Amino acid sequence: MTPPSGSRHALVCGGSRGIGKAITESMARTGMAVTILARDPEALEAQRAAVEELGASAAFAISCDLGAPSEAAAAVARHLAEHGPIDTLVHITGGPPRQPLLEVELDRLEAQAGAHLGSLHALARVLVPSMAEVGFGRIVAVTSMARRQLVPGLGLSSVLRVAVHGWIKAVARELPPGITANCVMPGFTETERVRQLMEAAASSTGGTAEAQERAWVSEIPEGRFATPAEIAEAVRWLCSPQAAYVRGAELLVDGGHTTSL
Repeated sequence: MTPPSGSRHALVCGGSRGIGKAITESMARTGMAVTILARDPEALEAQRAAVEELGASAAFAISCDLGAPSEAAAAVARHLAEHGPIDTLVHITGGPPRQPLLEVELDRLEAQAGAHLGSLHALARVLVPSMAEVGFGRIVAVTSMARRQLVPGLGLSSVLRVAVHGWIKAVARELPPGITANCVMPGFTETERVRQLMEAAASSTGGTAEAQERAWVSEIPEGRFATPAEIAEAVRWLCSPQAAYVRGAELLVDGGHTTSL
């Protein structure tokens, strides 16, 4: 289903840095309106101005924390009432710190579950009626290859990603025609988050970040990390009218790293 003229408006969570930032820029270049949601007001305003310069038909910013799902949903509802329908939700949250799973305290697990799964659920409940109003909608959760392939120290990340993917698969069966839900699973990507994980992994083994990077790259058939822009293009396609028949899918963008079938 093709969206009505003038309806394209994307909300990109975590859109001020890394992969989220690249997604806002990719969307802006198509002329969509873009609303960026993130915590840091200064980074938000800088990126809002950047996407406006890149050709977004409108650019907005919402400063809030996905760790408080109800508050984030209320902020988005107010934005929706002021600025009109949003037909695209790109959901990204920063992954949890590197830590053995059984060392994760219960309150941290619950907080991270709220930030990842709770915020996705809360925002979708606000935005799906908006999508139905315009007869077109896209939900894309940007997760991680950790959904398919365990990475040492990232057990909590894998658990949370599985939950998000289960939610996407279930809701994809419930959404009306014209509104789809899918996941994108990036592999190692040139972001601040991956650099931090690299340094933490190196520290735990007494090695160097450079050696850790070489070890990770050696496991990637493409022979390098992804750029944020490469992940962004996969997300942009899933959000486009051309991806209308893709529903409940998991798209790996990992350079061939994942070995599971």
